[in-house]
Amino acid sequence: IIDLYFMKAVVSTQSTGAETERKRAIIEAQKQAEVANITFSQKIMEKDSLKKMSEIEDTTNLARRKSQADAEFYAAKMAASSNSLKLTPEYLELMKYKSIMTNVKLYFGPSIPAYLADNVKPNENLHKLPLEDVEPSIVN
Repeated sequence: IIDLYFMKAVVSTQSTGAETERKRAIIEAQKQAEVANITFSQKIMEKDSLKKMSEIEDTTNLARRKSQADAEFYAAKMAASSNSLKLTPEYLELMKYKSIMTNVKLYFGPSIPAYLADNVKPNENLHKLPLEDVEPSIVN
């Protein structure tokens, strides 16, 4: 009888030990699940924060580019308006004369009259004559 009670006590101790281990394993698994859930939530919040920061940067860059494009458009528009006001017939005539003066060559020297007298025929253009012995001087 004592052995029977002893066996029951040992079996009951073993079953309570196994029950305790099972409960301990359940508690540990719940703890790990909660930690995994918290870690997953943290990663989701981190991704959301990065996404929001990226959206803010994109919006800022878009606004900066748009304002730069608007400024360039305004500058081009004002330059075109200024040029249209500047292009009067008098201004265009002045620019024509300035252009003519930049391309004019004047020749100086004592041999020009003799050269012209010897080489120029009545219907010949002067600009086609070779002027090797005459010194050119450019006037701006």
